[in-house]
Amino acid sequence: MIAAPRFLKFSAETPTLNLALDEALLDHCERGDGPREGVLRIWESQTPFVVVGIGNCVASEVEVAACRAAGVPILRRCSGGGTVLLGAGCLNYSLVLPLAHDPAFASVATTNTFIMQRQRDAIAPLVAPPITINGHTDLCLAGKKFSGNAQRRRREFLLFH
Repeated sequence: MIAAPRFLKFSAETPTLNLALDEALLDHCERGDGPREGVLRIWESQTPFVVVGIGNCVASEVEVAACRAAGVPILRRCSGGGTVLLGAGCLNYSLVLPLAHDPAFASVATTNTFIMQRQRDAIAPLVAPPITINGHTDLCLAGKKFSGNAQRRRREFLLFH
C-alpha cells in the first residue's frame, strides 16, 4: 500500500498559475522528481475566472462577450470535464496519485467511481441531506451540484481535480 499523498496548501497569485501548477505537479511526479506517494494541493483563487476542459469548445460553452466585458479571463485546463466559473469562496483541490496506488485506477471510469465515493463518504457526516454522485464526476447536496471533477492521466500518475 502506498502512503498518503503529501499535503500542499498553496494558492498561486493568478488563476493561470494555479492551473499551471496542477499540471506541473503531475509532470513533476511523472518524471520521478516528485513524491512517489503523490500530492494533495488545496487552493483558492481570489480572482474570478472561467475554466474549460481540454476538449471543450470555448465558443459553445462560454458567454465570451460577457466574460470580456466583465474582465473575467477564460482559461483552459489540462484535464477533461465541463466548463466552470471559479473564484473567491470556491475551494479547489488537486490530487496527483500514482496509477499503481489501487487497481481501481486502471480506467477513467473506475478512477472516477473510486475517488468520488470516497469524497462523498468523507463529506456526508458533515451535512444533513444526503450527498449523491450524479453523472460520473459531480457531487450534489439536496439535488444541487457543489463539486465537479476531472482527471488527466499520464503513464504512471493521474491528476484528479
